[in-house]
Amino acid sequence: RDHGGIPCKISANITGVSALNPDFSGMVERAVKKHNIDPTDLWIEMTEQAVMNSNPSSMARLKDVRSRGHKFLIDDFGMGHTSIDYLKTGMFDGVKLDGKITRDVLDDENERHIISSVTSMCSEMGMIVIAEYVEDARQRDLLKILGGDAFQGYLYSKPVSLRDMIELVEKNKKS
Repeated sequence: RDHGGIPCKISANITGVSALNPDFSGMVERAVKKHNIDPTDLWIEMTEQAVMNSNPSSMARLKDVRSRGHKFLIDDFGMGHTSIDYLKTGMFDGVKLDGKITRDVLDDENERHIISSVTSMCSEMGMIVIAEYVEDARQRDLLKILGGDAFQGYLYSKPVSLRDMIELVEKNKKS
């Protein structure tokens, strides 16, 4: 906001260890206050492993954080042992499709079917779908047709430092 006022979301990955920390809620609250972030703009990403490692106390902390307006996403959805069971908990606002699924979407019909099914299910549940590993416009456009809501990857930017990100925001503000 200080560098152009362009609305954006901040996404932070947390580990199972973070979720188990008794002060997790307090850490999130202090970070939001320190950096003057609207809670609805701070999205928290968790892998299935982080959720699996949660216990009733940590789940209560996660629910507390979510009740303040933060969004929760299941990261790397669709690979490994990610369970649809987590979607029905009501804890999550969306999923991030693992890059192993989205990477070959242009060439793999089965991947297109999987992505379409996941996006349809998520849409019915009021959840967003973010596709990782988006490297070109054709891939993004197909993922959008298949129901993707947002996209992340080298099409937009490689990972950058805060200083470089501010420069990108300033540059895009002018164009």
